[in-house]
Amino acid sequence: MASTTYIDGTTVIYAAWLNDVNTVTYKGFTGYLSIATAITYADTGLLGQFASNTAGYNQFVIQNTNSGSASSSSFLASNDAGTASTNYVEMGINSSTFTGSGAFNQAGYSYLASATTDLAIGTYGSNSIHFVVNSGVTDAFGIIAAGAPKFPSLTTTQKTAIANAAGLMVFDSTLGQFSGNNGVAWTAVGGSGAVGGGADLLFSEYDQLMTTSFTLGQDTLTTCTISIASPAVITMSNNFVANQPVIFTTTGALPTGLTALTTYYVLSTGLSSSSFEVSATKGGTAVVTSGSQSGTQSCGKQKNASMAGPLVINTGATLTIPSGSRLVVL
Repeated sequence: MASTTYIDGTTVIYAAWLNDVNTVTYKGFTGYLSIATAITYADTGLLGQFASNTAGYNQFVIQNTNSGSASSSSFLASNDAGTASTNYVEMGINSSTFTGSGAFNQAGYSYLASATTDLAIGTYGSNSIHFVVNSGVTDAFGIIAAGAPKFPSLTTTQKTAIANAAGLMVFDSTLGQFSGNNGVAWTAVGGSGAVGGGADLLFSEYDQLMTTSFTLGQDTLTTCTISIASPAVITMSNNFVANQPVIFTTTGALPTGLTALTTYYVLSTGLSSSSFEVSATKGGTAVVTSGSQSGTQSCGKQKNASMAGPLVINTGATLTIPSGSRLVVL
């Protein structure tokens, strides 16, 4: 016959053994449950405390022995608005035959998930985050205490031993550059080369096959505002330097004094990280704008490019080179 122990509202349990024939039941309990020994520091808001002094693992184990396709084991915490399907965080593991779509529903997968709220993962102090796979002695990925991501550093031999999969990125320590995988092969990302205005690379390593349409310099365009004034002031976040060639585009009309896809040069006068003036020539007279404008205005660095040929452009893809830009195929 199972034995039952009842505890009143003031008793604290310091040890209990629970199995199929022994249970502990609370009646009006308002304190907290303490198992084994008390913790070694004082804290508030305690519902329970579990402490021991052991030279091995100190574990709290939960197991669901059912192998059904919807079985799992998990720990949940919810807030004041919590329901059975909202406002909670869950950490658990799926059964060996769990079925479903997506990573959360794969058989045997462990998971950490938040329901209807954002999930924040980080450190409270100046500490790094480490991602480790296969019990590796080096991190597979990390975020250093300063907040910057740290990609894995591999030799060329180690890199090429990885099966091709689109989206992979590593730092190749043999070549001294980042490498990305397009699902077929590893290619340079950014590469190495001389540094130009605003710390941009003047030349890089690229694949010879172009599979999607591209306009030279399109990745540098940023939405801006242009004043109707003498001189015109362009406002946008930038890393421009004096004499930086720039171009403008618009979804409507630029003010009088500026022409789309025409080369202008950033002036040293009035240059800051948030605004600048331009001239039609290097170090020349600032552009004066008048009239009206419409649509969304954008500005960006005018880009040149070079590569070792041949350049192969797939059927259906187009390469657009704006006036003033140059592509040199060697």
